[in-house]
This record gives sequence, C-alpha cells and structure tokens, in this order.
Amino acid sequence: MTRKIRINPFDMKYLEDYYKYFDEEITQYQWPDPFENIEDARNLLQGFLDEMKKEETLIFAIVDDEDRFVGSVEMHGMTETCPELGVWIIESEQGKGYAFEALKYILEYAYEKYGKTEFFYEADVRNAGSNKLLAKLSKGYEIIVLETEELVTDSGKELKLQGNELRRKGLKNMSNYKYINLREKPELKETAANWFHEKWGVPTEAYLECIDAYIEGTTEYGWYVCLDEGKIIGGLGVIDNDFHDRKDLAPNVCAVYTEEKYRCQGISGNLLNMVVEDTKNKGISPIYLVTDHVGFYERYGWEFFCMAQGDGEPEPTRLYIHR
Repeated sequence: MTRKIRINPFDMKYLEDYYKYFDEEITQYQWPDPFENIEDARNLLQGFLDEMKKEETLIFAIVDDEDRFVGSVEMHGMTETCPELGVWIIESEQGKGYAFEALKYILEYAYEKYGKTEFFYEADVRNAGSNKLLAKLSKGYEIIVLETEELVTDSGKELKLQGNELRRKGLKNMSNYKYINLREKPELKETAANWFHEKWGVPTEAYLECIDAYIEGTTEYGWYVCLDEGKIIGGLGVIDNDFHDRKDLAPNVCAVYTEEKYRCQGISGNLLNMVVEDTKNKGISPIYLVTDHVGFYERYGWEFFCMAQGDGEPEPTRLYIHR
C-alpha cells in the first residue's frame, strides 16, 4: 500500500538523506553529479534556502507519514516569467506517484502565491519516469515541446535534454475579480449574510449581526468578499472567537470559503492577505484561525500555534497564528 506523503519547506534536518540519496542512479540523466562530500551538499542547500527567503527559489522536502525523507521538489528562477521545475525521488520509493503529487503541489503553490502560470521542465529523452510525469501533467497544462539539446557534462555524461514549457489550462481573467470589505458596499450585507449561511450553516441572522456591527463602526472586525461581475465567489470574516475553547486567542478569521469552480486561483490567499493587512493597519495583531487543513495557510504566513477544542466537536482542531 502506498504511504501518504507530506511536502514541507526544506529543513536542514534532511541534509544527510539528501546527500546520501542524491546518487549516481538519481543523477544518471541530470547535469549535476552526486556530491563529493556532505559540505558541498550543505552549501548548495543553504544557498537554495537563502534564495527561498528572497522568494527567488522554492525548495520542498517530500517526506512520508513518519517524516522520513523521500525526495525533493524545487522551482528555480521565481523572479522570471517561466521558472524551472525539478523533482527527484529516492530509488526505493519510485513508481508510487510521489513525484507527480509533489509537482502538483509546487505548481499550485506557485500559482496561488505568486500567480505563476508558465513553467519550464527539462528531462532526458531516455528518462521514462520523467516523461510519464509530463503525460500526467498534460491534463492541467498545455505542454509545448522544445528542441532537444545534446551535450556532454564536465564529468563526461552524454545527455539528450528535452525542454518543455508548461502552460496552465483553463485560466479565467482574474483581473475582473474585485476584492472589497463590506463597509465599501453595505448594500451587499444581506446577500453576503445569506451566502455565508449557505456555505457554513450558521444562521443568516448571526452573520448579519456581525456584518452590521462592522458596517456601523461598533467593531473593527471586518468582513471581506471577492466578486466576479458582482457575484460573491469567495469570502471570510473576523470575529472574536470561532467556536472553540481558547477564548484568550482573539480575534479569529472565520468562514473562509471559495466557490468550487473558482478554486486554485489564489482567491482565498488574496482574501487572507487582505484581512491581515487591514487588521495590522488598525493595530490588531496577532490574529488566529482554526482549521483542519495542513499546508494551505502556511503559504500565506500563518503558523501552527496549538490545538483547540471546538464547541461540540469530538476531536481538537489545529489553531494557527499570524503575527
């Protein structure tokens, strides 16, 4: 049975595994060779981490459910229009779909956080696994095959590298989307309250009470929506407590939702960034939220803080903080 994997920002605790498993089998069809020593690996990876802090590179560790290193997925040239993708999986874990899952993750991450829609992916024509990945990615991306380049590396490897440009399919013109707080359009308050009610089942009157308090200025805990031609397609709000036992951790972002057909376009991320900026400008910081999702909110600067017990829930849930 294939184990579940997690994709986390790379941490130097995986250095020894990265060094050990980036071997001749992995590099057979790649320009780089195995590291001569662990210090070379450390220096390279530290450089990538420094670039990641400057948002020039993405590097993630692929780990199993016991936090064992499985491989790495990377994206370089983030300041360019068409950044370059790379992924590798240790030999013993290949053929289990991990590389595809990791590529899907980093492609969505780059799209939602940075708006990237075009990517460069290069693989040797003899590398069957890499070429299968392209076929699987073609469901969501137009694949433009570029010329094959034959070259010899410094160590004498003969490569036949096939360049490919990936262009995301089904893009809607997101410049038409409008992000507002409901103080800007108070006439939408009933529509918004009904919309939130439909998504979360909380009574419309409860939402309307919170929205009215914000519009009238009796609270600075705001309500925010994304509109497509006047229709609400995403939204969230800020309340004192989102129905959990940590009443001391306030305020809470709540009711985060994007209509299904509009997902993977960065809408929730933009709304989250909007509420963080707005609350900070009002001197409200930190803010919190509760969620069962792992990996999504981290993309936008949120950090896991503690577990919280939801009202009437059998199990505790994750509580995040944005400082």
